[in-house]
Amino acid sequence: MKAIELNNLNDNQFLLYMEVITEIRKKYAEKEYVLDYDWNEYRDYYFRDNTDPKEFKERRLNVIKDGGKNSLSEFIFFDDDNPVSFIACKKLSGDRCEFIYDSVYSEAPDTLLKEIYKILELYLEKIKIESISYLANRKSDRVSFENAGFKIDYDVFNSKLLRKDIDFENLKRIVECNEHVKDFDLKLYRDVPEDISNVYVDFMNDALPAKDFFNPVKQEFEKYTKEDFLSRIRNDREDGDPMYLYVLFDKDNIAAHCKVYLEIEDEKFFIQHCGALTGVAEKYRGKGFGKYLKAKMYLKIAEDHPDFSHAITDTYPWNKYMYKINEELGFKVYNEGCIFRFTKSDLEGLLK
Repeated sequence: MKAIELNNLNDNQFLLYMEVITEIRKKYAEKEYVLDYDWNEYRDYYFRDNTDPKEFKERRLNVIKDGGKNSLSEFIFFDDDNPVSFIACKKLSGDRCEFIYDSVYSEAPDTLLKEIYKILELYLEKIKIESISYLANRKSDRVSFENAGFKIDYDVFNSKLLRKDIDFENLKRIVECNEHVKDFDLKLYRDVPEDISNVYVDFMNDALPAKDFFNPVKQEFEKYTKEDFLSRIRNDREDGDPMYLYVLFDKDNIAAHCKVYLEIEDEKFFIQHCGALTGVAEKYRGKGFGKYLKAKMYLKIAEDHPDFSHAITDTYPWNKYMYKINEELGFKVYNEGCIFRFTKSDLEGLLK
């Protein structure tokens, strides 16, 4: 088995890779939403039917090019001349980085796992970082990586709320009974305007560290920038998924916001929280703004798309406030995953 960096694939290898991506997608049951957990840059890549090799190659190379500032790197694994798997690694804020991978196998063989460990070791050496994380949603991955001795940082729950189970009268009560919002200005955006960039950047630099207050894994926080803001806008527009964003303003400051995407499954829209954020600035917490904005969001989407099927979200159990809000709104856990951490020393020990 060998690994070839995506930039170095020839045209025939790109064609084979396009075909194997289709095969990988077919592994998943229609009602599984695990793949949509991954980076937004890859979301369109997974959920589109690939039929044009030229377009597929151009799109994949553009994703790698756009991710250059984040040290985005992708490799394809070949067994003889047949692609069987891929791995993509990316640097996040501060000293954090993560990877995703998938394969044609229901359970990765040891030969593939060894090649994955080699790529991870080389990647960490290249970007000079000590560890990389992986969100394991498949039981087979959890077993393989636990047996190899890698550390689990914390659990992650995938939750779903079916439309038929939503108590819309309760949502109306939540919205109507919040007395705090009367002094604030609520705006709905379907495309984020660039003229709010400065105040939005300030909000994110307040809300993101506050969101991680109970995170058991303390990592360096890298400030959110205007370029991050503009890049997010570009990605949203290119992905093409309908986006709803409620922003609660306190004069010139953002107190809270709730962002979701709409995606189509079985010809019906569903609400996607994964890859978005419901956040409240630290000084405005304790006023019920998170629950208020989620309730307001579901009522608005039900008005625009009365046949939407469900909402899904990802929640870390340590994120106590949002986890409680999701429970109160009726979300039910349908999948349990975990975050693994792969350190340079662990990888070096396995590859000796």
